[in-house]
Amino acid sequence: MNKLKRKFLYLFLNFSDSIIWFLLYFSSSRLAITILKNKFWRCFKIKLTAEQNFFVKEKLRNSAVKLMHKNIFSSCLSRSVLFMIIFDIFGIYTKLYLGILKNKNQKKIAHAWLKIDQTKEFITPNYKKCSLLIEI
Repeated sequence: MNKLKRKFLYLFLNFSDSIIWFLLYFSSSRLAITILKNKFWRCFKIKLTAEQNFFVKEKLRNSAVKLMHKNIFSSCLSRSVLFMIIFDIFGIYTKLYLGILKNKNQKKIAHAWLKIDQTKEFITPNYKKCSLLIEI
C-alpha cells in the first residue's frame, strides 16, 4: 500500500473513531448497548478470500494500535466499537468486552477490548490486566 493510501486510511479511521466517540459520549448507555447488540451494520458485507482476510486483519490490528493515543476525541470503547464494525463488515466476527482496569496508582478505570471469534486473538491492549464485566 503506498504512502498516500495509508495516510487516507489512517485519517478515515481517526475521523470515524471521533464520530463514534461523540455518539457514545452523548448517548445514553442503554441506547449504546442496544445498538451494539443489534449489530445493524452486518447487512453491509464484503466477501474476502482467506488470504485477503488475513491481510485485512493484520492491517486493522496495526491501525488499532497506532490510533491508541493520537486522537483527543477517542477512547478504548470508541476504538473497539470502530474496529468491531469494520471487522464485522469484512466477515471477521468479534466480541466486545467491557471491564475494569487498575492503573499505575491502583485506581479503577473502565476499559473496553476486542477479541476475534475465529482465532481468539485480542485486538485492543491491556486485556490481561482487566476484570470482565460485560461481553457484547
